[in-house]
Amino acid sequence: LTPSNLEATLKHYGIAQPQSRAVADAQQAADAAAAIGFPVALKIRSADIVHKTEAGGVMLDLRSREQVVDAANALSKAAHAAHPGARIDGFLVQEMVSGIEAIVGAHTDPLYGPLLLVGSGGIMVELVRDIAQRLLPVDARDVTAMTDDLKLARLLAGYRGKPAADRKALEATALGLARFYLDHRARIAEIELNPLMVRQQGAVAVDVRVVWREEKK
Repeated sequence: LTPSNLEATLKHYGIAQPQSRAVADAQQAADAAAAIGFPVALKIRSADIVHKTEAGGVMLDLRSREQVVDAANALSKAAHAAHPGARIDGFLVQEMVSGIEAIVGAHTDPLYGPLLLVGSGGIMVELVRDIAQRLLPVDARDVTAMTDDLKLARLLAGYRGKPAADRKALEATALGLARFYLDHRARIAEIELNPLMVRQQGAVAVDVRVVWREEKK
């Protein structure tokens, strides 16, 4: 397992990601957006910036080449302002994905061992701490029980007249990530899908954050 084949490996475990392209500059970002199809999201690529949204490193719902170029220039300025010493590697252009935001992650606790986390994603992670954790390994019944414990379950069921989301896809993604982590934790210290967008059909990991073992200090 390497950073270059991470996306393909996650796909093997049933974890879907948006159509995306990594590019070096604003013009390449515009070309990639046109190839993917509008609207798109644009994100700063930097190993030195973990929380890209807080650093002003994400722009959503861009609907033209001109908007993408302007957004790329604005993202670079915002990222340098928030993290003056950060190395900017370019941009990630992604298809826009909407749905209910969830988080799925796995890490190893020094006392208890490997853990799976499922909960409400996006900014809700810090805001309401709607999460459930279980020791790995887990089976499908464990993941269902974890989801049952969450406020997120009410949103997935169709809260206040909104259409229901694909809870089974969320649980399948969590189970796949659990298996992935157990198979690869010699290389990976921590992995987090946040947000995992749970759609009416399917679930898509919009952002994947990985801490590789050799990067641990």
